[in-house]
Amino acid sequence: MSATPLPRRGWGRALAVFLLGSLGWTLLVCYPNPAVFFRNLARYHRLPIDPGIAARMDWAVPERAADIETFVDGLLMPASDWRLYRVPWYVPTAQEAADVMRGDCEAKTILLASLLAGRKIPFEIRASFNHIWVDYAGRAERPGESPDTAYLQGKGGRLGVRLPRAVHLGECYAVEKQLLWDEMPPFRRAAWLLGLLWVALALLGRTAAPPQAEYVSRGRPSRFGYLVRTAAVASLLLLGLLSWPAGRRGMPSRWTPVDVWEAGALCAVLGAFLVWLFTRHLLNRRVSVSVEDESLIAYSVRGLWRRRRDLPAAGVRHLQLDATPSSGRPWQISAVLRDGRKATLLDYQDEIEARRVLRALGSRLARPIVTRVEGVETAIPAEEIGLSLRERKAALPRPDLPPRPQTLDLMIETGDGSWVLRYPRVERGMRWMLLAFALLPAGLFAFACWLVWDFTTSQVLWWAWRIAGALLCLTAFLVIVLKDEMVARLGEAKVEIAAGRLRFHRPGGRIEQVDLASIESVEFGRDETTPTLAIVSPDRVIHIAGLCTEEERAWVRDTVEAAILSADPVGAVKEAG
Repeated sequence: MSATPLPRRGWGRALAVFLLGSLGWTLLVCYPNPAVFFRNLARYHRLPIDPGIAARMDWAVPERAADIETFVDGLLMPASDWRLYRVPWYVPTAQEAADVMRGDCEAKTILLASLLAGRKIPFEIRASFNHIWVDYAGRAERPGESPDTAYLQGKGGRLGVRLPRAVHLGECYAVEKQLLWDEMPPFRRAAWLLGLLWVALALLGRTAAPPQAEYVSRGRPSRFGYLVRTAAVASLLLLGLLSWPAGRRGMPSRWTPVDVWEAGALCAVLGAFLVWLFTRHLLNRRVSVSVEDESLIAYSVRGLWRRRRDLPAAGVRHLQLDATPSSGRPWQISAVLRDGRKATLLDYQDEIEARRVLRALGSRLARPIVTRVEGVETAIPAEEIGLSLRERKAALPRPDLPPRPQTLDLMIETGDGSWVLRYPRVERGMRWMLLAFALLPAGLFAFACWLVWDFTTSQVLWWAWRIAGALLCLTAFLVIVLKDEMVARLGEAKVEIAAGRLRFHRPGGRIEQVDLASIESVEFGRDETTPTLAIVSPDRVIHIAGLCTEEERAWVRDTVEAAILSADPVGAVKEAG
């Protein structure tokens, strides 16, 4: 099957999505709490004018309108919304403006209109594209406050839309650049620029899909891994933002819970972007592989970079499957070349599919396949791919088992055509005793905490508390180290070969089984992050965990393999006697 690139998608649609994505990202960066933006729109429809603000603040407000405006000018210190509220545009209430004694044209307009309304002085509010002000009888026109430039106008706080007679684009650009960009905190500015890069790379990377081919990567980074990485990056960003020295440009002098929440939301989104950018887009590959004329043709897409690579079969020494649980793609197929280099081909999330593709590629290229887990390789020659374990070992002499490790506590039971490998049974009384010993340090620590709480001056009790805490930590450490073995012992995990089947009795009673005639190999394996023994068959893999330590796995693997080869493959169980 020939590998052909898919056609590029429409640029018009991509441009529309880019504009919408950029608009959404801009809103999120400027307003980590989007409700603030929509509340501003509602307040602009009807400004929050409060005639009773002067009485609550106990201000001596002048009688004349011009004197009231002079009073407001002396009351409010000029400050941008970025500095006060960490947003580019904020419409405060009269009380908010009076409390902080700082603000921009919105704060002055609302406070001045509130004081004029308290004095029953008629006024009108006008707004241009970059300014808002209060007009009243006898007020002299000021620069930038011409009625011809107003597109909003109204009395009593209600504003209506009108067509402006003049628009000064140069003046609007200079004012908006000063308020929206120059006053923007550096952290928000960097986040906005990176977000636009995010949207652009995402769209450009999607304009062309990977080529259609016989084998396509199915690897998808795990969600849990992304959550952990995102949380770590977001925490570092938030820590750096909170530790920013007070008083720097664009940063608040004191933080409130709302400030921390908004900064945390922004850091979480930015952390997700950085993790996605470096893990999914720049480091993640989308690969398709085809076999043509005994050659491997691999098409790879990494972000905006596309590459085709031809690997002649004569230059491939073997095909290799690696378990990489630390990454988001746990099963990775590679071609190991004769010169020692390694070419990564495909990534898979599902182990069964990865092994199936590995067998298919090995058969078509007539090359050996190797599975590498925990640094140990299991090789199958090209002519034996697809054969069962019995068929592969039929012509070979049975190897002698290595000596049994002295520390191994497993028991082997045979009889009535069955073979069982398990730990010695743990009696019920011993189980309760183990549970009591496990809970004893926790009880001692809780009792010591209670004593220290009541008698804080006793040095003896403090030393008892320290010793109890150390015992609790030691117990927790032992439980973590011996968890698999303890669960296997108490849950009576065992490997049973009988009636032509291999059964793994998991702790808790669940049983996994496979026909002996379909087993292809017994390998060292890995179930997520847990080292196991893998019983491999074409349609399933049974991972046996908890029955031995790392030093004993080789003996257990050889023992289980020998038992499979020695057992009756068709399940003809003989009657006793």
